[in-house]
Formats: sequence, structure tokens, C-alpha cells
Amino acid sequence: MEYVLEKASTVNIAIYSLDGQVQQIVSDNEPQEAGRYTPQINTSNLLPGIYLVKAQIGYEQISLKLIKM
Repeated sequence: MEYVLEKASTVNIAIYSLDGQVQQIVSDNEPQEAGRYTPQINTSNLLPGIYLVKAQIGYEQISLKLIKM
């Protein structure tokens, strides 16, 4: 996952199980300057399965599917 901020913004990124439980918080309301970012997501504590990565970057919301084998 990579994103670009054109201006300073607040970033929230979390991993959720399919039943909506938060499994990991990657970035919690973190202010970031303009630039290109690739957050480090550690999946070693997740069981194999399907997860949703939800990101709120400024006013944009993005959801991605994460499959851990």
C-alpha cells in the first residue's frame, strides 16, 4: 500500500477482521507532511485469513482486502 499526500493531512490506517473487529492499528490520527508514504504493516500477529485494511487519509477513505496465507 502506498499513498501520496499533496498537502499535510491526518492519516488513520487500521486492519479489521471480516466481523469488524480491529486487529491492528497502523496509524492513529497521525499528522503527516506532504509526500509519498509506504506504511509498514506487520502481519506476523494475524492468523491466516482475509482482512480489510481501512485508511482515512485526509478526507479520502480507502478499503483494501488483505489475504494472509
